Amino acid sequence: MGFLHQLHLLLWKNISLKRRGPWVLAFEIFIPLVLFFILLGLRQKKPAIPVKEGRQPNAVLNRDWTGIVCDCLLMLF
Repeated sequence: MGFLHQLHLLLWKNISLKRRGPWVLAFEIFIPLVLFFILLGLRQKKPAIPVKEGRQPNAVLNRDWTGIVCDCLLMLF
């Protein structure tokens, strides 16, 4: 069975399942759109916070955790 035939069968199965539950399909489309527009509205309403140049406190923390994780992985393998 070729790749295109498998893809065709999978898409056909997906379409037939979506036809059986139109309310579920509506919510699968509606909910992400609502969340997207809420986030879009919040982003346009509140301006971005400027980031100061220089040393960031999270960079040190991330570097330390990365070193700890790498050291543990090297000891295991």
